[in-house]
Amino acid sequence: MSGVGGQLHAVALPFLVLGAGLGARTLGTVLAACGVTRAGGIALGGPLTDRLGPRRVMLAADGLRAVLVALLARAGHPSLSVLVVVAVPLGAGQGAVGPGLGGLLVGRVGPGLALVGDARSFIGSTTCFSAGSWTWPCRPWGGGASTPGRPATA
Repeated sequence: MSGVGGQLHAVALPFLVLGAGLGARTLGTVLAACGVTRAGGIALGGPLTDRLGPRRVMLAADGLRAVLVALLARAGHPSLSVLVVVAVPLGAGQGAVGPGLGGLLVGRVGPGLALVGDARSFIGSTTCFSAGSWTWPCRPWGGGASTPGRPATA
């Protein structure tokens, strides 16, 4: 579930930045802050998981990310400094969850069944997406076609 949440903020963040009129340079800065610290989180997530256990690492990372994303959602039109202050731990937390989740699953069911579970998640996703009716371009906020950073018109 935290993986889905990580993807949601990855999509919503550009809309938030561009919708606030902050521009492509600000968006690039925020995404770089999130991406670089995500890579660091992946590198540190394994050793942290070994020392603290996967459950603790995942609880801490997801708890922190929940608070950060909730604060960001309420911020309205945040400044670059607020966005970067949120993006750094958000990226690190997202990176740290991967090794924890992988370690938890492999430790509980073994590598073979963990991979079977992964395959089943892809089958479930494919089933859900093939069952619905989808239109493009996306229409966030309900109205006509939109461009990133601009709400769709009704």
